[in-house]
Amino acid sequence: MIQILNKLYNSLWLLEEDQWLSMEAVVAKWAEDEKIPTEMGSTTFAYTRDPISFDSNGIAQIDISGIMAPRLTGIERKCMSSTDYFELREELEEARTRARGVLYCVNSPGGIATGALAAFKDMETLAEEMPTVAHVQTQAASPAYMAISSSEKIYSESGASVGSIGAVATLVDVKKQLSLFGRKLIRVTSTGAENKILSRDGSISEKEEKRVQERLDEELAPILSLINRHRDIDMDELKGSSVPSDSAEQFGLIDGIHSSIEESKQVLIQMINES
Repeated sequence: MIQILNKLYNSLWLLEEDQWLSMEAVVAKWAEDEKIPTEMGSTTFAYTRDPISFDSNGIAQIDISGIMAPRLTGIERKCMSSTDYFELREELEEARTRARGVLYCVNSPGGIATGALAAFKDMETLAEEMPTVAHVQTQAASPAYMAISSSEKIYSESGASVGSIGAVATLVDVKKQLSLFGRKLIRVTSTGAENKILSRDGSISEKEEKRVQERLDEELAPILSLINRHRDIDMDELKGSSVPSDSAEQFGLIDGIHSSIEESKQVLIQMINES
């Protein structure tokens, strides 16, 4: 792995057409130079999110994997197998025009809630127009679970992690640390823009913590409303935690355990035939 990272740092001229560093190209060249067996290609070291696909039953399979965020960079797409909300919306629109049903394949710890609501509403609208099923292979947490909550059915493989409904912000109180170095932080805003900063001197008070929590609650409220329209989840019991899929059903997070995505696909085919 150290050799691979060294190649990445020293091969910045290997660019793709969109001018982003191609990790796959760097690793492939390294494998060729070192005479690594061809079966150990670039995908050995980096998983790439699969684009939307369609089968003969009219089912669109949409991959929700990696970190979810808006406007991902090329490096983030190549190295993190991430799901871009804008690309997801494009795939949902394509499914709307071509598919009879949608199967979501989920392997994501979540990500950034900012910019997510529009994509989640598109998924909710699509679920009103055609059958939708979500299959969790390894993890569906935070925005990843929020995204699939409007699916008619949600299934998970045994041992997967599901839930983590909520938002978190990290605050760092640096006032004491600065004082150890004889430094004092002073922030000044324009008149009437005091809320642009959280703290003037680097300290974090209870009042400032409360302000951040109120902002998180406000941003999350419409997403929680969407979830509550489709799932009867015991939020007070969960308190934002993830749970193993084997106990997720009792919290209302999933509809059952399936051993493979093919099993969930068969449920979707039956739903399509009955619709």
